[in-house]
Amino acid sequence: MLSAVDRPAALKDPVRNIKSYHGPRRTIIVVDDNADHRDLMRELLAPLDFTVLAAASGAACLALAEHTEPDLFLIDISMPGMSGWDLVTRLREAGQSAPAIMLSANIGDGSAAGAIGHDDALAKPFGLRQLTDKLAIHLKLEWIYDDGPKETSGTDKTTAVASPGHHHLKELIELGEIGYVRGIEAKLTEIALNPDNRAFAEAARAYVGAFDLAGYDAFLKRLLAGEANARA
Repeated sequence: MLSAVDRPAALKDPVRNIKSYHGPRRTIIVVDDNADHRDLMRELLAPLDFTVLAAASGAACLALAEHTEPDLFLIDISMPGMSGWDLVTRLREAGQSAPAIMLSANIGDGSAAGAIGHDDALAKPFGLRQLTDKLAIHLKLEWIYDDGPKETSGTDKTTAVASPGHHHLKELIELGEIGYVRGIEAKLTEIALNPDNRAFAEAARAYVGAFDLAGYDAFLKRLLAGEANARA
């Protein structure tokens, strides 16, 4: 059962550019067997002044945690060998008390029934705002912002973008659900070879470039729904 956590009022502020946070530098251990996912989390968190350590397996995380003092764990649930649920149980048995946030495209995968000690969960794909909200809650952070408001992913500019086709949209959605950013970029490059699809590729890249995978997913699914309605 996930812990009940009060949501700080500060998190209701409009979306703004975060550049850092007050207080000592925090260390986060990211555990995921997919190298692209680990790289993505590093690209998201390092510019915000977090020390990001990565482990490719539960065993590697246990070894790493023995020699560090992490402030928080981000743990993928579905990993070969030791699952994320098993890992968080082992971490608690080893005396690690830092908050553990579980990550998965399907939070219900595996069995959480016997798992103990995890503090929260985040469903993939997620946006940077969703992630920073979780970090603010569990690390009790006060963010330092840039002066100007954050630019959004340009949803207003993409409403008239034409779909590149059902099969392309489905493949891009699947790549987003597993957080495979390199795969998304390669697919968008392929799609953009057709001049008719360049506006679509540019719009989709705007979401990926802002690390807004939740917005990316919603954008693609709007186009997919539009295709379905057109066929009806």
